[in-house]
Amino acid sequence: MKRRLRFLLFTLVIFLGLGGTVEGIARYTTGIQDVVFDKANAIYVDHPTLFWILRPSSTQFQDGTRIISNSWGFRSPPLTLPKPEGTKRVLFLGESSTMGVGVAQESIYSYRVGAALAAQGAWDFVNAGIGAWTIWQSRTLMLDAATTLQPDVVVLYHQHNDFLPTQVRDSHNYLYGLRYTDRELEARRRP
Repeated sequence: MKRRLRFLLFTLVIFLGLGGTVEGIARYTTGIQDVVFDKANAIYVDHPTLFWILRPSSTQFQDGTRIISNSWGFRSPPLTLPKPEGTKRVLFLGESSTMGVGVAQESIYSYRVGAALAAQGAWDFVNAGIGAWTIWQSRTLMLDAATTLQPDVVVLYHQHNDFLPTQVRDSHNYLYGLRYTDRELEARRRP
């Protein structure tokens, strides 16, 4: 009986060791993506620190709504950098509500507020809302790009994405397979 148990234990150790080695080699050679994008509706692309943004400088359609993005990958007018002297800038941060998922570009709240401010004088705006973003991603954008974007006012609007498990943030954003939390994604991407 002991001999048979030893044989089974030895076989199990060999099997697990071999399986672990094969898994390690597969992960090393193929890499496991942090975020997997739906290829059929690829309006989002990978970003090294923000995890995903809209495909930069493109016009795409999401559920029948035209999505126009600037060179930064935001659903926003083209940016003038550095900000023109005497101009005030509002930076809108958030997720799908700020991005305007399912809403015509001119009807997004950031566009409406931006147009009202522009009518009052020298104001412009940046709509940096991206579907399924969390406060962590908005924070990262502020830390990485605030000096470049030069906002005078920041409007932050997030809903429930921060409270959902990573794997189920938003089933309608054409992202799936988020394998890590924001903190884990950042640790994997930044040395």
